[in-house]
Amino acid sequence: MAQETPIFTRTFDFLTWLLPMTNNFPRAHRHSFTRRLLDAAFDLREWLEEANLCKGAQRLEKLRAADVALAKVRLIEANHGGVYSWPRRPLLPSAKGGKTSGRPGI
Repeated sequence: MAQETPIFTRTFDFLTWLLPMTNNFPRAHRHSFTRRLLDAAFDLREWLEEANLCKGAQRLEKLRAADVALAKVRLIEANHGGVYSWPRRPLLPSAKGGKTSGRPGI
């Protein structure tokens, strides 16, 4: 059986926070920006779930895909986050171990 790790709790918390937050985005951008952000966030979760069920090279391949999805979430948030209604703190900690405050991070 696959082992549950903290990343699953963190991504669940992030998605639970993100979904209602996107309802506050300007109507003009809800179907473009929001769709891209949510697609990347859900892709991240799906790749992590798939990787957790695999071993070896297949697991590494899925973890790399999850890393790409995480990079997309960070890029979208960095490019558009200041325009919308959340505070201008990063959604996710940096790869160098940065921390967030006030929101779930991955």
